[in-house]
Amino acid sequence: MLEEISSYIEERFGISVKESLLCAHSAGGWNQFSREGGFNAEGAYLVRSREAHVNSDSEFALIDTFHEYFGHGLYTEHSVYGRKLYSLEQKLMKEEKEAGISSKQELEAFRENSGTCKQIRDFQEKTLVSYEGFAMWMEWYLSMLTGNTGIYEKKASLRSGNAKALTSSFIEFSKQNTDYALLYANGFPKHYNIGILGEIARNIFRNDLSSIDFALVYGSRKPCSDIDLFIVSDKIPCFFTGWLDVYSVSREKFSELLAKQDISITDALCSGELVYGDSAFFQTARNNAIESAITKEAVEFHLNHSIKAGELSLKCENPDEKRSSARFSVSYRLNAIEMEQGRKPLTLKELEKKYPGEFKAFEKPYIE
Repeated sequence: MLEEISSYIEERFGISVKESLLCAHSAGGWNQFSREGGFNAEGAYLVRSREAHVNSDSEFALIDTFHEYFGHGLYTEHSVYGRKLYSLEQKLMKEEKEAGISSKQELEAFRENSGTCKQIRDFQEKTLVSYEGFAMWMEWYLSMLTGNTGIYEKKASLRSGNAKALTSSFIEFSKQNTDYALLYANGFPKHYNIGILGEIARNIFRNDLSSIDFALVYGSRKPCSDIDLFIVSDKIPCFFTGWLDVYSVSREKFSELLAKQDISITDALCSGELVYGDSAFFQTARNNAIESAITKEAVEFHLNHSIKAGELSLKCENPDEKRSSARFSVSYRLNAIEMEQGRKPLTLKELEKKYPGEFKAFEKPYIE
């Protein structure tokens, strides 16, 4: 069964448990293991060694395997938060070895004064909801998938009120936004196609779907980056969730900005792919962006927006917002220069290709 589940998860989400080891203990072996490790449960996941331990004699052994091996295993191997936690644990292990610790007392004293150990505790506290919530959701998800609802519900009924509430919040999120969205919101790589994005869009915007003229995916579309959606709608606002960045404009505003050949609009139109909506309207708008003549008003518009974005970046305290505003300032300025010379780059990628040095400062490294 575990191999079948692994294949299903890899096919659906593009990830699988590769490095975690499943350690099944007999009842006696589990009692000794949990006593030595100080565990008060019938399952445990050791981040440092990427080991999922379960009591194979427990009636909940399968559910615990779903939680520890697939829940924490997938999280630690693939979520950006889990990978960071693992990296910190490896760093601490190296420091402990270099310190030449020879007793439990020395180890406790070392960890008490270790900056890395404090980093781990702080990070665990910060990500505990995501770490445990995802594993609890995975229990439920795989129990439903494999037809083990009865034993799952029996185990779930024994949980504390807080644990039940946490599980319910993750299940509800996945039902409202799709299981893909739940993984993306918890730091997992975004392996998606247009079909998946369409499903996500129909769920997230279900109350305002009729207001959408069209929705496009654009931007880098890298698994470690957020998903950029451009939407023309009179009801949906712009918003950012950490994994989903929605740039939305009303139909009137869209027409206005398209007439000025706004680089933020032409970039989405000319580099984006239709996720939902009126394909004819989208294609007409794209052709308009490509074929329309450059105007003096369009050049002045970009120069003015470059100045405004630059002023905004100076006022921003948030580093990401500061970087974004400064990048827009450069983009609008360079697009104005190109348009003055009778050229239309249309996309940010084309601007970056021609002026790589101008954008170098805005590159944000991916940190595990």
